Amino acid sequence: MKSQASPDAGLAASARGWRANASGATIAATIWVLGLSYSVVSTDIPGVPVIDFRTKWLPLLLIALLLTLWRLRALTTVLRQVNLGMVLLLGWALLSCAWAPNPMHVISQAAAIIGVSLIGVSFCLTGWHPDRFIGLLCKTLTTILIASLIAGLAFPELAIHSETSVSLAGAWRGVTYQKNGLGQVAAIAVIVWTYRWAARDCSGRVATLGVALAILMLVLSRSSTSLMLALLASMAIIIMLRPVLSIGWLGRRSVFLVIVVLVPLSVYLAVATSFFGWVGNLFGKDGTFSGRTLIWDEIYLEIAKHPFLGIGYASFWGDYDSPSATLMVKLQWAVPSAHNGYLEIVNELGLIGLAFFIAFLVIHAIALGRLARFDHQRFALYMPLFLYLILANVSESGWMRPVDLTHLVGMYTSLEVSRLLLARDLYLNSLSRAIGEIRPESPARPPPPSKPLAGPRPSRPLLPGGAPGGDGR
Repeated sequence: MKSQASPDAGLAASARGWRANASGATIAATIWVLGLSYSVVSTDIPGVPVIDFRTKWLPLLLIALLLTLWRLRALTTVLRQVNLGMVLLLGWALLSCAWAPNPMHVISQAAAIIGVSLIGVSFCLTGWHPDRFIGLLCKTLTTILIASLIAGLAFPELAIHSETSVSLAGAWRGVTYQKNGLGQVAAIAVIVWTYRWAARDCSGRVATLGVALAILMLVLSRSSTSLMLALLASMAIIIMLRPVLSIGWLGRRSVFLVIVVLVPLSVYLAVATSFFGWVGNLFGKDGTFSGRTLIWDEIYLEIAKHPFLGIGYASFWGDYDSPSATLMVKLQWAVPSAHNGYLEIVNELGLIGLAFFIAFLVIHAIALGRLARFDHQRFALYMPLFLYLILANVSESGWMRPVDLTHLVGMYTSLEVSRLLLARDLYLNSLSRAIGEIRPESPARPPPPSKPLAGPRPSRPLLPGGAPGGDGR
């Protein structure tokens, strides 16, 4: 039996047994990349017909469903590790059609978010490899950033906001819908490229160019919160993989713990108070970061009307005939979201939905802890990325939105971590069986000697003369 060279060798050995044919793997990767791109890339170009949601997404969702059914046997095994909290949350979103003002709208939106989940599932079922997720994510985000830079230089009237408001004036959006979308793409790209450099996954020159491009687009998008979170997450990666000082095992984890505590506190002070107002001033913003606190005050009042069940999934925001019309009248501007993913969940799915979502976060954190035991390198990416997604939703509404980058990356990251854990379990099980098959059996104990059969007593030897022999006397 061959010995295991490294944890990666074990994961790759398990992956070989799970690979589908080349065409299935290519199709799964294609719809996965298109799904991430559709979530941020804008098709709103003058003179070009607008492509609606169904035209773009429905083919991807149907292909994902077919791939999942094709690998149904593998799916039954993968489901052992899938995050139960996310499954319950998706089911609760669909169930909310029972009390929502427009049940059919809820059903269609719930079907959409379940469908984009299947895209991630089909990606894990076909052609899976431990580094496939990281490689494709990096290539997809970098391509969007390059396209955004070219668009900003060649077509500034399309790629740079022309609005005169404080938060949008002069901000780049590139090929994305809005500047915050470009900021999220750039922030995640900073994290991934930093990881690739720290893990020595590519040359230092290439990684430096990738990080520089991502930071440049972050600054041009004027996404101050994304910039701060990306730099802190990158710092955590460097501490875990490339400590500048030899601070030891305990020191690295102490610094990481400080970051975990300070980052949420810093984000709260930035978006909910005027403590970091000077940071906003650098980007032309006020202390409330574009009036988010005013929106949150109104959302609190809405939550009080339906605290436990919520108003229904995707049932609050819309045009002036939607439940959000009253809020927009009060604020005197068109508000597309609560700009807080957690308030969004409570408003639409109630405290019960929030409990399911917290279960998702806790289960994912436990899975990351298990991953750290045998794969410290990939843990050094997925943990800071997880923290970034959690904190980014303090100022943006991303969770449970089927076409939002932070939700897709968060969900797909959870599936990828679950798949890594499953591959490890399968490899250890196969290794255990192999050891059992070649283990030499203990030699059988020889049977005890058999007793002689009972028979006539032998006669005494005869002495000379024919007399029986005696005792020699």
